[in-house]
Amino acid sequence: MTLSPTFKAFCEHIAVTWRRKLGGRRAYDPLPSALLLHELEIAVLTPAQISGLSAAHRQQLEISADWSGAIIALNPIQVLCNPLHSPARHEANMMHECAHIILKHPMIPIVPLSPTPPSDPQYEAEANYLGSCLQIPKRGLLWAVQKGMNTQQIAQHFGASSEMVLFRANMTGQRQKIIKSDERI
Repeated sequence: MTLSPTFKAFCEHIAVTWRRKLGGRRAYDPLPSALLLHELEIAVLTPAQISGLSAAHRQQLEISADWSGAIIALNPIQVLCNPLHSPARHEANMMHECAHIILKHPMIPIVPLSPTPPSDPQYEAEANYLGSCLQIPKRGLLWAVQKGMNTQQIAQHFGASSEMVLFRANMTGQRQKIIKSDERI
């Protein structure tokens, strides 16, 4: 799915704006998803906390690492998270779900026992991009590159995975500079 340069610039702006709004952070400061979830009044639940699930469906969700998260209610906003994921993956998952809310994407009802949650490819592409910007804004990544940080240091600083750092590096044209930093260690 192709996203316009205007949309991408808008996402970068949103990421920096939320940092400023939540404690006067700068683009290079980490933004824990917990702060954004709290500000957006999003409750995060695990499968064990969802009432109305059959025992089989709950067990399927609790033992599978194949799913990330989903918005399961809008009033109040509730997001289902996968407790099996690493903290860095959890951050990415929650930023993705926050992106859906910030972009006001309509909720697509979950189909019980479906192997994959229903989704709209355009909405998912937009939430992937904004979610990644929320986790590591371009200006924050440029700051890290200027400081000579390698992939692992950037990941640790932003509470992200190395994969997310490289994803953002690809999106922002910084991959070669980060790879050079990685080669120095």
